[in-house]
Amino acid sequence: MGFLTCAVSLSASAECGAAIKNAGSNLKIIKSGDLVGDGAREYVAVRMLPKQPKKGTYVSRLLIARAEHGHCSIVLDAGKSGPKNPVGHIGIEFIDDGTDFYGYSVEFGSDVNDREHQGDVYLTWLNPNHELEGMAIEIGWNKRVGRYQEYRLEEDGSSEMFKPELRKPPHRNSKHCGGCQK
Repeated sequence: MGFLTCAVSLSASAECGAAIKNAGSNLKIIKSGDLVGDGAREYVAVRMLPKQPKKGTYVSRLLIARAEHGHCSIVLDAGKSGPKNPVGHIGIEFIDDGTDFYGYSVEFGSDVNDREHQGDVYLTWLNPNHELEGMAIEIGWNKRVGRYQEYRLEEDGSSEMFKPELRKPPHRNSKHCGGCQK
């Protein structure tokens, strides 16, 4: 019985490696394990930027693959168009087709010693000087729906509210829109 369980886990692990490899070049697995505490195994792969900060990691792409019930799926993919899960985009209101993409600063809940949010990911856009631009997008595993979503903690830290995905975000081009809002 134990051998069969091990064989399924190895199969799902190999499948996750293949899924990450198929998702893009130069992705490197930097974390793996039961990151959200529900028994499944996640693999965090990134494409690192050449310049790295003292705290956090600068990436041009972040991918989380999840091995569960003998198969693997990509459950979070953050790149030029913003972070998304299989249902839609998270943490954005629109896709700006006219902006250059400089990457993200990424930190994990486990990096900031937050026991309650071990599997959380904090993404902050980078500007051309590789400095943080705006507020971090706080992404966590929503156990009720079984996927990563953006969340906001209440001011007093008492509870969190997950925000729904944007299935088809509008596209804007800030370079050619004149006075449109960014």
